[in-house]
Amino acid sequence: MNMTKKFLYAMLILAAGLSACKKDKSTSNSIKLTQDQVTKCAESAQPVETEIYTFMISGLVAAIDSGMTITNPPELSGKSAKSAVLNTKFLKNTQGYDWSGPDANGWYIKTYTSLGYTYTESFKAQDSTVWYIFDIEYQGGDGTYSNKTTTQYTQVHKNHKILYEGDSDWQIHTFGDNDISDLEYDFKFSDWDPNTGAGDYDWYWGASSLGGDPVPYHRFLNIIAMDNMSDPPSLHEKITWYDGAVELGSWEYDTYWSPVDMPKIPSMD
Repeated sequence: MNMTKKFLYAMLILAAGLSACKKDKSTSNSIKLTQDQVTKCAESAQPVETEIYTFMISGLVAAIDSGMTITNPPELSGKSAKSAVLNTKFLKNTQGYDWSGPDANGWYIKTYTSLGYTYTESFKAQDSTVWYIFDIEYQGGDGTYSNKTTTQYTQVHKNHKILYEGDSDWQIHTFGDNDISDLEYDFKFSDWDPNTGAGDYDWYWGASSLGGDPVPYHRFLNIIAMDNMSDPPSLHEKITWYDGAVELGSWEYDTYWSPVDMPKIPSMD
């Protein structure tokens, strides 16, 4: 199993059951939540990132397994991949830690420190948009790195449907005993229908190592997914990969889809 598939498996483990969120007080720009409500909202927002990542990876793996020649995104160093798996430990160890906020910008923040790691979880809801940030910082004798994922999604009404648009940006910066010093995966989505999986998705990536060998950020993958209107639900996907404005190849296939139970946006309750 290659590093991409191993990391996909690790990310799938992190997907928790989605929970509903209720607000306490609200204005047009900010809300006030209890500790339990913020925790439920943050836990509900995190799987959105996982769903988008899983969807993009599954399309890439399906294309590669079919024999398509495709330029792979850079693989993580073993150390960087290991740091992401620590999310599960964070979620268990911070049950007794309180959220602070909201601050002047509407953010709720919770921080936990252990063995050189500082974990920071941030959540914000405003109007029809949710922001969720998970940040890991490490300092030790074997090096330093940061591992940060920022997910933002907005509920929109289009063609008599509730759809979503947003972005999940994952950045790793390291210094020390690592194969890759800087890595960014940026997942963008629009017209996403969680019930059918239909939507337009872009995956941009870039990386560089301490010894050079940069990977241009303008390499990216696009997926256009269309609902087959079938039972059980299935999609027709067209995958196209690019280097800048140059199309390197494309592939189309059908696949099954499991509906995503999207969390409620507390500021819209």
